[in-house]
Amino acid sequence: MVSKTLFDYSISYSPIHGETVSGDACLVRCNRGFGLIAVIDALGHGIEAASVAKQAIDALKKGPMLPFDQHLVNAHAALRQTRGAVMNVALLDGKADHMTWSGVGDVEGVLIRAKNSDEKDRAEDGTVHKNEHIPVRPGIVGLTLPKMFASGVDLEVGDVLIMTTDGIKNDYVRDVDVFDDLSHIAERIMSDHSKGHDDSLVLVLRWKGISDREGKGSMVERSRRDL
Repeated sequence: MVSKTLFDYSISYSPIHGETVSGDACLVRCNRGFGLIAVIDALGHGIEAASVAKQAIDALKKGPMLPFDQHLVNAHAALRQTRGAVMNVALLDGKADHMTWSGVGDVEGVLIRAKNSDEKDRAEDGTVHKNEHIPVRPGIVGLTLPKMFASGVDLEVGDVLIMTTDGIKNDYVRDVDVFDDLSHIAERIMSDHSKGHDDSLVLVLRWKGISDREGKGSMVERSRRDL
């Protein structure tokens, strides 16, 4: 697990059987109170797909954090002479506890609300905090980029963001314990929900938020003490 100012995260990935490199890749970038998260799945497998994924990451690294829409535009321009890729991108705003995200192609992203898993918090306010799914449109970055779109969701301390490529079955949410170690979550999704015939990647991120950094405590910490 890797710890950043705004969040902790863990990654698990595996190339398709018979290959030593993967066309699935991810980017985690932090700068001045913002976090940029991207998961890329280049078309195909092997060395050429890995090269395409790296080109997408390089394009996302070079651009400024804002505006959000520019990230997919930059990646699209960088991949115009390649086989292309599908990807999801999220911009996390530490000051506003807010995430803007969107996806292109066969990708998956879900924000699992920590309060859904905390009976104490749920009983106190009676509110059910629905899990959120990334908005995705068909297309291939580098070939056919859809009209720019995005949606925004507010973040709370302990919320868990999971992004996966299409080598992972999308039935993993019911098995996720948001209070578990992030590396365990990523590894379990990989071992139990991999399709087994494609490159696969899982990124799991837990939001810490400003309140946690200011020492106000977090719902996740309370829950762990009560276990």
